Amino acid sequence: MKNQEILNTYNTLAPLGDQKGMPVKFEYGLARILDRLEEATNPLQKLQETPVEGQEEYVKARNQLLEGHAQKDENDQPQHRTIGGQTEYVIKDLPALRRAQAELDEDYSGVLADMTERREEVSEFLREECVDFEPYIIQITNLPIKEGQLGITVAQLRVLLPFLEGDIDDLPDLD
Repeated sequence: MKNQEILNTYNTLAPLGDQKGMPVKFEYGLARILDRLEEATNPLQKLQETPVEGQEEYVKARNQLLEGHAQKDENDQPQHRTIGGQTEYVIKDLPALRRAQAELDEDYSGVLADMTERREEVSEFLREECVDFEPYIIQITNLPIKEGQLGITVAQLRVLLPFLEGDIDDLPDLD
């Protein structure tokens, strides 16, 4: 499995860890799978959590720049708008902001280069094969089934397939 697949698998299965009322053997197997997935993603988490030197200063300076170029409301607070689910400042003079941003980027060119390098390291890590990952196997008969219905979503089942052993015919009658 590639590290990206491991991360996606973890993100899909993690909410199952909060559900109650699942069969004990399934919960145990899920806990083992989540532990192994989490262990496999630790290098990525460390990489993402370690800030690039100067990154916080750059972000702070950029936010101040954006606030300074934003239109103000009646309380002299920067105005915002939401476009496509993202909130952004309403900029009063876009060409002036672009010139100021170019100057800021030039001042922080080394930091921006390091930030780009970090993003590339993360992307490379996600594309790599995870050689240390050993899946924990759950018997298909331990899947949560209630009243003839599977107790997990199809998306969760699809992600669990590599961790399942057994045949669908081993399950009790399903609706």
